[in-house]
This record gives sequence, C-alpha cells and structure tokens, in this order.
Amino acid sequence: MKRNNIKLKIFIITLVLLFGIFLYFFLKSYDYRKEYNVNEFKVTESYNTKLKQYKFIIEYKNIKYPYVSSTSYSRNRGLIINIDKLTMDDEICIVPTSKIINDFYTLCSNKNELYSGNLSSNKDNKLLKIDKRLFGENSSFM
Repeated sequence: MKRNNIKLKIFIITLVLLFGIFLYFFLKSYDYRKEYNVNEFKVTESYNTKLKQYKFIIEYKNIKYPYVSSTSYSRNRGLIINIDKLTMDDEICIVPTSKIINDFYTLCSNKNELYSGNLSSNKDNKLLKIDKRLFGENSSFM
C-alpha cells in the first residue's frame, strides 16, 4: 500500500514539474523579426526582449516611418492590422492600428522630413521633427 502511495506521489510531482516547465517556455518572450504587407505598406515588426519593446518600420514610397512601443509581449505576430493614409499637397501622414497596441501616433513626411502631428502646411505646427540621421540605414533601429 505504501509503495503505491509513493509511486502516485512521484507521478503527480513529475506531472506538476512537466506542466511548470511547459508553462515557462510557452509564456516566455522571444526576440523575433517579421516582414509583412498591410494595404500598400511594407511593415517590418520586431520585438526585443532585453528592451521589452516592439519596433515597427512602415515603408511607403521609399519613406520609412519608425514606431516604438513598450506594450507587453504578445505571442501574436503581424500586430498591425490596418494603416490609414492621409495626404495633402506634399505631405503624407500614416496612422497604424492594432488590436493589441494602443499607443500608435500619426507620423507624417514632407519630402525627406519626418515629423509627428497632423497634416499642416504650417511648419510651426509640427510637433516633433525626427532627425533622419538618428534612423539612417546603418542604424539598428531601421
């Protein structure tokens, strides 16, 4: 009788340990990089476990729009489900949308200049200019 109890206890402990190991690897975050298309945009999505950040590069007509989000890790991939494009004169603004990430903002371009904000022909209303030297081809961000 005692021998059966010991075997049962060992079996249960083994099952609990295996389940715990499975959960650890299933819930653990991993670095990844994925490229896909949304509408007419090319999207490069990556996750960095050390920084706990998603990075998105959305490319449209050879212009790269960078986004960073500190949203918690998701096992889903292809997080951007739609990208709205707004145009006026030489300005192009994009607004990505996602079911998981809520902190996307409007990014606009005017020729070779990127900035955050709404469509505006008045340069004083541009909220944040992005220096292209920070996000050049050799940058780890791009």
